[in-house]
Amino acid sequence: ARSRLENALEIIEDVDDRGLESQCCCHLAALEKRHGQPQAAREHAERALEIAKKAGLREAEADAYLTLGEVLSASLYDADDAQTATTDAAVAYGKAIDVLKQIGNEAALGKALAAFGRYKAETGSLAAGKDMLRDAITLFSKLGLSRPAGDVEKLLATLS
Repeated sequence: ARSRLENALEIIEDVDDRGLESQCCCHLAALEKRHGQPQAAREHAERALEIAKKAGLREAEADAYLTLGEVLSASLYDADDAQTATTDAAVAYGKAIDVLKQIGNEAALGKALAAFGRYKAETGSLAAGKDMLRDAITLFSKLGLSRPAGDVEKLLATLS
């Protein structure tokens, strides 16, 4: 999968499509995260963010912030300075949420709230995490997205 994404990235760079380039970098970041390569994952996520911001692609910017938050939160236990990684992940999630609120993408906002809420609960801010998860459920339900709402409800039910 990595080689195909890297080949796709080369083609995308040739056709000069910043949105696709940012999206491909997010996918590479997620792949590297799954394969236990936190530094490579972070580099791809940061590249995606830089591309999106320079091109003024707000939705891609939010997606890149969300990807960066997920990458940083997954590498907390690998970090030399776990507190810095925790702060950086929270900042990235928060910026994703801010951008999504600004552009009014409620479905993506629900996804970001669910991810940040799960992260908060896992890092000891249980009450704040549960509040974000409830907000995500409310958004998903309002939009008629019963599957993601149900998934978040199941997660919320597991938290004590």
